[in-house]
Amino acid sequence: MLAGTDSPNSAGYMAGVATRYADVPNLTLTGYVAEEDVAGLFSSSAVVAFPYTSTTGSSGVLHQAGEYGRAAVLPRIGDLIDIIEEEGFRGVYFEPGDPISLADALAKVLDDDSLRDDLGRRNFAAASGIPMSEVVHLHVVHVRRILDRRMLGRAVKR
Repeated sequence: MLAGTDSPNSAGYMAGVATRYADVPNLTLTGYVAEEDVAGLFSSSAVVAFPYTSTTGSSGVLHQAGEYGRAAVLPRIGDLIDIIEEEGFRGVYFEPGDPISLADALAKVLDDDSLRDDLGRRNFAAASGIPMSEVVHLHVVHVRRILDRRMLGRAVKR
């Protein structure tokens, strides 16, 4: 199952997936997931994969996956790993844009019940321990850090 809609950074992604994998049996593309359907979606999932190729910091979807005690498969992007691990989340990592690396990470989690359960428990603890106000604060801090780097880069070029 592939849930959600395109990221603003990846317009057309879901339509491309639907076309490219139309012949794959049992693949469901949910599109937008209404709030009342979120619990059922996460509860029916063994693992949540984040096929991001870019990010702006921590992931709200990761926090939701943690609330439901789900294991995560995450990309090695910039400082994403540092940010989520500072928050207490854990996952198996893959190289962004590399479908083999993603498949290997998914297989590692799906084939190892103990690992999957441990990651789910850790992510539940992380999601339970950080109130949403703190998540928002972490996002603001990260955005400021990015803006500061950009401003510094502009100052150096002058």
